[in-house]
Amino acid sequence: MKCSYCEKESIIFIRRTGKHYCEDHFNQFLLGRVKKYLGKHRIKNKRIMVAVSGGKDSTVMLHVLWQLSEKYNLEIIPFYLDLGIKEYSKPCGKSVREISEMLDLDLIEVSLLDFAGFTIDDVAKKEKKPCRVCGVVKRYIMNRIAFENNFDFVATGHTMIDEAAFAIHNLYSGNIDQFFRTYEITRTEKKRKLVGRIKPLYYLMETETLTYALINRISYCDLECPYAEGHPIQKQKEILLEGEYKFPGFIYNILRSLNKIRKKVPLESSVQVRFCKICGYPTTGDVCNFCKVKMKYSKR
Repeated sequence: MKCSYCEKESIIFIRRTGKHYCEDHFNQFLLGRVKKYLGKHRIKNKRIMVAVSGGKDSTVMLHVLWQLSEKYNLEIIPFYLDLGIKEYSKPCGKSVREISEMLDLDLIEVSLLDFAGFTIDDVAKKEKKPCRVCGVVKRYIMNRIAFENNFDFVATGHTMIDEAAFAIHNLYSGNIDQFFRTYEITRTEKKRKLVGRIKPLYYLMETETLTYALINRISYCDLECPYAEGHPIQKQKEILLEGEYKFPGFIYNILRSLNKIRKKVPLESSVQVRFCKICGYPTTGDVCNFCKVKMKYSKR
């Protein structure tokens, strides 16, 4: 099949656009989606900490932001958090170091064991589902490192299906506050010690980030976290993909509707944000969730 834009052979057909793409035009398509995101949210002249897990999505995000950094005057610094997961964290860290070296970027690397005195493997010995603790840990450490190093934003590699699945999971579970936090961007609030999150891959699917990695020969760690297996979000992703197959644009339209709903909800939460009496970072109570987790699992 020929590319919809030229006479070259197509390497991918994207159902929601109804177009075939050769390598060159696919790269233009993917970069165009990220440009659309950066332009929409006026992300220019910023210092961005790019959270890279070693997987394909975050690795592709780093590569794309690096390519666009001159155009948008972005200072890009990759960040890797070693969670201490056996036979997973080490190869992931190796992959992040390799891409950072290839792009000549200085990597910030943090070990959860050194930072807090425990690993996610330690948590898994006591909890059947360590994912909740892992989420608390990642959010806290990314925010703290970004705040202490004066970054404007933290970039994460969430794609359309990640965002849609997260929203549906929280809606299904009754987590309405979390449901309304599913949005394209959160703004930085220095007074609250909160660094905003951006999601440059927000308008892309995982098949598209995979295709970009393959045609641009970007190596990444293809291991799955051993604790992610069986999580409800994985099933919800399957349902969403089935909907996307039957109704091209299904996932994008869900997110578009969600963002319309989100705009009608006041940005300021009714819950008063305070500062943890132990670490001094934001919380809704006296002690933040991270410090509670640290007290429970730390070996120190």
